Amino acid sequence: MSARGRCLAAGLWGLLCCAALLAQVPFLDMPSRRLQRLGEQLALTEAQKRQIIALKRQFEKKHEIELKQLRRDVGRVREALRDAHNRHDHAALKKGQAEAKSLRRAGTRLNEDFERQLLGVLTDSQRQQYAGLHPTPGEAGLLRGDRPPTASKKP
Repeated sequence: MSARGRCLAAGLWGLLCCAALLAQVPFLDMPSRRLQRLGEQLALTEAQKRQIIALKRQFEKKHEIELKQLRRDVGRVREALRDAHNRHDHAALKKGQAEAKSLRRAGTRLNEDFERQLLGVLTDSQRQQYAGLHPTPGEAGLLRGDRPPTASKKP
């Protein structure tokens, strides 16, 4: 076997070993970085992680059609807004912004529905911590991957 072949085989073996290790850790196989961060920030037990994964999967299955339609609509509205902006079409922009607002409300409703279920898995102290992770209006949302506000620099 050539040197290149040995390198490829070693890389593939390493990848398979890593995948096997990651499969044993409940939240690392989740596509949601939000749940991964939540597990770290709230110090969730393995049992809680498994419950939350099951909740998420049940929720996605229950709302599958609604979630798919929401994703399609968001893509359609995003594209319409981009086109309206490029054409300088203020009427189309206004219409697209109204649609986007409606879609945000639908997404927020789904998110709140899931969070109600999620809170049932958490302990009282974890619920308090979780409440502290939510942004108040106008602040960065730490769960959504935004950076926390930094101190302003003085010139």
